[in-house]
Amino acid sequence: MSKTRRRGCTFSLLAVSAVAVIGIAIARRPAPPPIPSPAPAVTAAPGSPNILLLTVDDMNWDSSGVYGNPIPGITPNIDRLAAEGVLFQQAFVTSPICQPSRSAWMTGRYPHASGAIGFLPINPGVPTLPETLRGAGWRIGILAKNTHTPPLEPTAWDYWITPRDLGVGRDPEAFYRHTRRFIEDSKKAGKPFFLNANIQDPHRPFPGGKRAWWGNILNFLDPQGDLPPDPPQFVEPQNVHVPGYLPDLPEVREELSQYYTAVHRADQSVGRIMQALRETGADRNTLIVFASDNGMAFPFAKQTLYDAGLRSQLIVRWPGHAKAGHVVSDMATGTDVMPTILHAAGIQAPAGMNGKSFLTALSGSTPASQGAREIVGYVDRVDIALPVVPRKVLAYPSRSITTGDTIYIWNQWSGEDKDFISESQTGLTYPAMKRSAEANRAAADRLRLYLRRPAEELYDRRADPNALNNRVRDQAMQSRLKTLRNALLAQMIQSRDPQLPAYQAYLRAN
Repeated sequence: MSKTRRRGCTFSLLAVSAVAVIGIAIARRPAPPPIPSPAPAVTAAPGSPNILLLTVDDMNWDSSGVYGNPIPGITPNIDRLAAEGVLFQQAFVTSPICQPSRSAWMTGRYPHASGAIGFLPINPGVPTLPETLRGAGWRIGILAKNTHTPPLEPTAWDYWITPRDLGVGRDPEAFYRHTRRFIEDSKKAGKPFFLNANIQDPHRPFPGGKRAWWGNILNFLDPQGDLPPDPPQFVEPQNVHVPGYLPDLPEVREELSQYYTAVHRADQSVGRIMQALRETGADRNTLIVFASDNGMAFPFAKQTLYDAGLRSQLIVRWPGHAKAGHVVSDMATGTDVMPTILHAAGIQAPAGMNGKSFLTALSGSTPASQGAREIVGYVDRVDIALPVVPRKVLAYPSRSITTGDTIYIWNQWSGEDKDFISESQTGLTYPAMKRSAEANRAAADRLRLYLRRPAEELYDRRADPNALNNRVRDQAMQSRLKTLRNALLAQMIQSRDPQLPAYQAYLRAN
């Protein structure tokens, strides 16, 4: 990494995405400062753990050093957290999109089971993790990502801090101040706490890049407060690792260098939050769950069902309970977060959750299942619920089954006369891919796959981790294909997936 400097970049954006983004400011202005509702009279049991759900925004599973990032010193604080806790090698989110992913953490349910399809809120009456803990005597707080994390009502929380008070959710010092204040206030109240601290790095805009024109309009309509501080160091383009699912082009390296600079600043926020815990003495009795909500905002990652979209970092630290330095090979997913935290808190889990607790895997005393579990992934819509955006334009219903060695994807929207539209098409990478496709047949085929998916995709995760070779028509894989089709069908039947009739019709025709 190098000394501080600034670099500019240009952003392009498809018109329909611009309409949606601008509409967010109109439709979702932040709520005024909350008047907290009266705290419940219930008292938590003595010795109940504090809980910190610590998240980062749009960070790929392999972006931190402990998960294999070769850039020296990129994430020292996340690496330390893993050394003091348990690291999950095969963790996944439920959806590669922010709101349904975070709603799965907070409800333990699949998107269609909670109502959080695309950017829609959860259905009324669905129990949430914060409200369940509050009802059991915990003091609950949230830092940033307020409009993406249920419950959405400010008065449902005891402490509600929006991104505007956190340097657009990216200021390490602001995270330190508000974490420390919340812990100290909870101590004065004599209550254990649940804090959902949501670092909005490395979400766009990246450090060193210019704010997109639509971002300037958004900030004018709905000011986000002060811009975040520049990181003390920037990652150089020549030092980045270009993943195999992206082309190694100068523009791609430039944008990846900006992204990894944002990763480094996210790690600084993790470090300052951890410092607040240590200085208040809360770190000794706090269960920390660290995770990313989806993959990075680049093609074939965020908003897709490939590993780069669904696979997540997951680290759990809990002194006296989670074995320091332990690595878990069992598969875990986003719907497991709520049942695990309630299990640790000794609270009866509400009915209707699709996830299961992974608490017993933390001690290192139980044998690993070698990743035999089947993880379901969901994409429905990638849009905001706005009347100015036609429903069908940004609807891409897709489902996946990921196992230890394969991933199977069914794209219900395949064959429709429309291209895939994603936030990942902003910035430098996607335009560079388009220019490369004009002169290179292989690049053109790759771009076509991104924009127009086949009905089915099947990849060998071990031999082909970048999902470059679709083996759905490989005769040697037909038995495996049938098994995974049946597994997805069973999952859809069990969860009453609204896409079930369409999938059954597809299987009958194929």
